[in-house]
Amino acid sequence: MKRKSISSSIIPQYHKTVRDKAAFARALAEQIQQHDECEQSLIRAQARPGEKYTDDTIRNWTSGRMAPRWKTSLLLLSRIEKRYGLDSGYLKRILYPDSALTNAVRSVNAAQQHVMRWHLPDNFDTLGTRRQAEIIDWVKSNVLACSTGYGKFLKGATQKRYSLRFPQTCDARARRKPLARYLLNAGGDDNDPADLVERSRLIDAPPILAKEVEELVSFKTTTIAPPGFRRVAAWSAYTAQMRVRHLGMIFGIFVASPKSSVHGLGINPKLLTLGQLAFPSFWDWLLEWRERRRGFLTIFERHLIQEMIALTRPDTGWIRQHPELARKLRPIKGFITKSKITMARRNWNGFCDIAYKYFIGRSGEVRRVLRSHRDPFEAILVVLNKPRPMSVYRKISVEILRHLPDEKVDPWLPRKVCEAI
Repeated sequence: MKRKSISSSIIPQYHKTVRDKAAFARALAEQIQQHDECEQSLIRAQARPGEKYTDDTIRNWTSGRMAPRWKTSLLLLSRIEKRYGLDSGYLKRILYPDSALTNAVRSVNAAQQHVMRWHLPDNFDTLGTRRQAEIIDWVKSNVLACSTGYGKFLKGATQKRYSLRFPQTCDARARRKPLARYLLNAGGDDNDPADLVERSRLIDAPPILAKEVEELVSFKTTTIAPPGFRRVAAWSAYTAQMRVRHLGMIFGIFVASPKSSVHGLGINPKLLTLGQLAFPSFWDWLLEWRERRRGFLTIFERHLIQEMIALTRPDTGWIRQHPELARKLRPIKGFITKSKITMARRNWNGFCDIAYKYFIGRSGEVRRVLRSHRDPFEAILVVLNKPRPMSVYRKISVEILRHLPDEKVDPWLPRKVCEAI
């Protein structure tokens, strides 16, 4: 059955406040008239080959039926401003005038703006400054991401990158251009300004370690195991990407300076090798570091240990099947002694047996003490505590219908969407 579209008179006030289509239509029409042009000639002069503008685009803007909304439309609007010698953003400011609501929406990043706009009341612009501030603070504290204590910790921790960068053949991140806010590596010595300046977003892994990781990824992602080797299961492309990310994080902690915000080990990158992961002393320190940094252990630490169980498993573990890793080991004060290196070189299989039993035991210990840092029901707990939760969820469909524009007023909305709703 066909559902009638809702009248635009009941659309919330903020839709009218955010876009002043009438003022924009008058301003654009005046500029076109002053420059002795028409809508059709303007669009033909500004549209470029391949762009999906029609002869009615500008006519719909000047009549007030439609207004620029998407990125491509705003790009065309900026060309018109440049063509008429207007200040950059002149027509856009008329279409989107400053108001308390628009300023509140712009106070958060682009990914959260629609969430902020949705939770602001219809009469937000008419409220007092104090009341507006209370509403914004409540939305940021209870609705937006990173509002919980652990979320705030993650927001700060994820801004400080310290992992190693592996070659493009095994690390997909190396193919992407780094973001500006990640240009500084947090593993540098905070007391040495020169060291901080020289650090990049991700330190390139040393050639020896990079080659080992490439061989590991190749071993786990090929259709069948290479000749002379055995394995239990293969990795998908996504799993390989995650495992490489974990390795970059682990070795990034080892390389980070003890005097940095990461409080790493400060190991010389040239000494790194995957064989070091078979030493329990590194993992004891790493688990303590993770618990000290976050305050507790989570399922993530157990996943790391389970990865090591797979790498040191008898017969099929990649580390176990590469005894040449022992020849690359070098003494590291407090973690690797010469006697341990000698024992590993003499009997690599027996050394991996010790590591395998250690990881089995640590997996059980971490499982007993790990904590869940995120309650999946926290977001809807206020609804579940209601006497009639389904009646509360019914409000979602009511809000959808209440915000549904009239297809006669806003012809950009496809008719089939109205019928589906």
